[in-house]
Amino acid sequence: MLFRSLDTMFLTTSLEYAYLSSSSVKEIAYFGGDISQCVPDFVAEQIYRKYQVKD
Repeated sequence: MLFRSLDTMFLTTSLEYAYLSSSSVKEIAYFGGDISQCVPDFVAEQIYRKYQVKD
């Protein structure tokens, strides 16, 4: 154990999004695909900016 005073929390997603991974979202964005149904708008903007994709 690294930090005894550090609490860990495991969060799970709803089954609606269980198939979705961050890697697949990034890959879709990298190739210019639409990720608007996968992530909130502000997240999509940041990912598109990172990959210099115009939405």
